[in-house]
Formats: sequence, C-alpha cells, structure tokens
Amino acid sequence: MAEFKTVSPDAPAGEKLLNWVDNRFPLTKLYKEHLSEYYAPKNFNFWYFFGSLALLVLLIQIVTGIFLVMN
Repeated sequence: MAEFKTVSPDAPAGEKLLNWVDNRFPLTKLYKEHLSEYYAPKNFNFWYFFGSLALLVLLIQIVTGIFLVMN
C-alpha cells in the first residue's frame, strides 16, 4: 500500500495542495523522473528543433483552418 506523506499544519496552502495531490497521484515523482532530471543526449543540436517546429506549424494550421471553416 502507498505511503502517505504529511505536512505541518503551518505549511503554505500551495504545499498542502501539492501534498494532497501527491497522496493521490505521484505528480512530483513523475515530474522529477521525466522532466526535471532528464538529461538531453550529447548529440542534441539545432536540427532537433525542426520536429517541434513542424508540430507547431501543424497545430497553427489546424486551429486557423477551424476558424476559416466557421467563417
């Protein structure tokens, strides 16, 4: 069974809320393992940006296409 963390009653509201979420879903553990402590590969260079740029352009085209259809 999962272990519940406790915080002091004098803790700020944000810390209490984060503790409440963490006791139900491991949000901070997930963030640490996959986002904050993930190291980029050594061969990471300028060309890796084109994948995210292509996704951004696709999303812009979809959103503007929806607005054009509504007009």
